[in-house]
Amino acid sequence: MKDDSTATLLRDRGFRFTPQRHFILEALQNADGHSTPEQIFDHVRFKAPGMSLATVYRNLDFMLKQGVVTTATVQNNQVIYELKSPEQHHHLICQDCNGSIELPHELVDPLFARIQSEHGFKVCTDHLVFFGLCAECQQAKTVAL
Repeated sequence: MKDDSTATLLRDRGFRFTPQRHFILEALQNADGHSTPEQIFDHVRFKAPGMSLATVYRNLDFMLKQGVVTTATVQNNQVIYELKSPEQHHHLICQDCNGSIELPHELVDPLFARIQSEHGFKVCTDHLVFFGLCAECQQAKTVAL
């Protein structure tokens, strides 16, 4: 989501688009995929020296509730954030090299439908993370044996 469309969205909902929100959004736009709150803070603290890590957390929580960002929990219970994209997707994370592969929602949607039909449970998660080993790390482990 672009800065101006986010500003319009928030203003239309009666919220301000503060400089802090602008800097956090900019950090997410410049990130390579996902960012931790600490990485975002490292990016914004030079542009907004008065901003605290707590402010980053509060604004990320606010943007999550407004549907501007999405979040996932990865290894060691680390929470990562990314801008919400129009195309819902999920991730495959390699536990060895920390590489990430985007997985289209179309592959996961049948699982959600089956859970709904078999258990009457509607999955509300919009961002899944699957952990395992990428092809290269699998190959490296095979060669090492």
